Amino acid sequence: LQTDPLEIPQLPPAWADLENLRELTIDTETMLVDVRTDPGGESIPGAYYSTLLSSIQENGSVDRVDLERRASETGMLGERNLVVLGDELVDGAAAWFLLQRGVGFKGVRLFPGGFQIYRTFPNLPLKD
Repeated sequence: LQTDPLEIPQLPPAWADLENLRELTIDTETMLVDVRTDPGGESIPGAYYSTLLSSIQENGSVDRVDLERRASETGMLGERNLVVLGDELVDGAAAWFLLQRGVGFKGVRLFPGGFQIYRTFPNLPLKD
């Protein structure tokens, strides 16, 4: 994306922005899914932690039954919009792909930059 320095770039529709994350605190139709491999002691209030990436086998294939089970256990099934967030862009993007293409969810968005960017915004909730 190349933009004028004063212009705020428009994110692709599959990406979530800061306003989307703020909406998650009041919007029950949207669910934040935290796919960090090791969240440590920090958590995001209201987010659902999921080990979706564990559904990827060593040979790179996806265990679809396991993926659907993990999605079901987290409460992702149904008519909900999802925003995924990982440690960085890569694991979040992998989870976005698994949910969008592997399970078939339509309303999945990715927060680019992951948790490292999320934690830089003091107005977004964070719990130690």
